[in-house]
Amino acid sequence: MNWTNLSKKSLLCIASILILSSSCVKEININPEDQGKYVLNCILKNDTLQTLSLTSTASIDGNYIYHQVSDAQVSLWLNEEHVGNFAKVGYDKWQLKHTPTAGGVYRIEARIFDGSTLTATTVMPYNLDIVSQHNGDRYPSRSFTQNSFELPCWVMILSSESFILPHTKPEDLSSLKVHLGSDHPQTDRFNLDGNLLSIIPQADTPAFLFYIRIANVPGNLQANSITFKLQTNYGNNSLINFRTASQEYDMYLKSSFQKILMRKDESDPLIWFDETRVYSNIINGVGIFASYTDNYFIYNSDGSNW
Repeated sequence: MNWTNLSKKSLLCIASILILSSSCVKEININPEDQGKYVLNCILKNDTLQTLSLTSTASIDGNYIYHQVSDAQVSLWLNEEHVGNFAKVGYDKWQLKHTPTAGGVYRIEARIFDGSTLTATTVMPYNLDIVSQHNGDRYPSRSFTQNSFELPCWVMILSSESFILPHTKPEDLSSLKVHLGSDHPQTDRFNLDGNLLSIIPQADTPAFLFYIRIANVPGNLQANSITFKLQTNYGNNSLINFRTASQEYDMYLKSSFQKILMRKDESDPLIWFDETRVYSNIINGVGIFASYTDNYFIYNSDGSNW
């Protein structure tokens, strides 16, 4: 399949998981036994405001794909100390002002009016130690050195026609690179899509769809450092985002994208009956409670970078 000419529907779906994964992803499940379940989605990020979605699944022949939960108390705990309660600010949107503590064990608890209680835990990750090596930059490559390997890392590259400010975030940009490559030895090949050479004549790495997953390394196998390159058809202004993932976020994002890859042929009727599940860690419900931290490298056409 030619992913450069991917349907707009599929592209938007994948881009939403990548760029807006700090928001809530609403999984539509047509399995009859899942009707009426509560769905909690909350992904903590290294920011000052945290957001979640709390809904309940609806009947497939109803007027809505999900129902709001109007009466609930949703609390966040850090190392078993109460942080605060989320406030409902929209139909399915709740917010809490809090900047997560790296290394902290977080627990979420949603007590619903009917007596149901949803819970889950995650550990807020530290940023992996990844630094830029500008002296190794030659189009179409940007060079980096990784000095810590405890957690998996997801890499995405975005570009903009306009100047990118230092405080720009991935969700502020609209141009996500479809193909990118790397020679990092820990690159997961689950979304491999040929060689980047077929798209960029100067490239010499495998091509991956939309992002690169760098797997974590067991402690007894960790190197002192790994120098690697990222390749794509960089625009004049680019943002490279290294997203260090909690174990829960890693499994959630990978299983989500694997499901999308299974459904890439929209003419195949088998996808109508696909019951493959996206990873969930919500006790007494479905959804995801996870965490990540972002580290950006920005390159602008005027030569400035951060």
